[in-house]
Amino acid sequence: MMWLSIGKVPSAISILDKKLFARRLEGSIKEMMKEQKETQRSQVDAAINHVKTVIDDNPASTSFVVNLPTDCSAKVITEAIKHVSSIHDNKSVYFIGVGATGRVAQGCFVSPKHTSNRLVANEWAAQVAKVVGGKAGGKAGGKGLTSMGSGPDKAKVEDGMVAARMYLQELRI
Repeated sequence: MMWLSIGKVPSAISILDKKLFARRLEGSIKEMMKEQKETQRSQVDAAINHVKTVIDDNPASTSFVVNLPTDCSAKVITEAIKHVSSIHDNKSVYFIGVGATGRVAQGCFVSPKHTSNRLVANEWAAQVAKVVGGKAGGKAGGKGLTSMGSGPDKAKVEDGMVAARMYLQELRI
């Protein structure tokens, strides 16, 4: 193998050194992915515990608007929605929170009972998305029980929560 040197740094790396570097990089990537999964799992657990507390504190209520206190991502909201839909399927819940990037993440679950009262997940999420400056969507035609969205204006989270509550009040839910 021919080495060209610029100062004292070789400009070529042997195949064995490349494989060694690749293994080290692979190990570092695996470790980072493991840490990210653990962090995300703790965020999801914190969100679910918060939801449990909110629902347990108001057992008679059938609708909630919840500001998630953890770094909120679409994954956290998706898991919170799964929790509510599997355990508290008689309750409609709107989740909103701010992620590590500063974007607003939002999503909702509408109980089948509330769909007969004209509560539509897409419309509920659209009302909040207008306020936080983002977009929301779900199944076309309002046929889904869930909707997800995001927005750039983290300063408007409280206003988004008010919009979500007002939408429920308009429908008398």
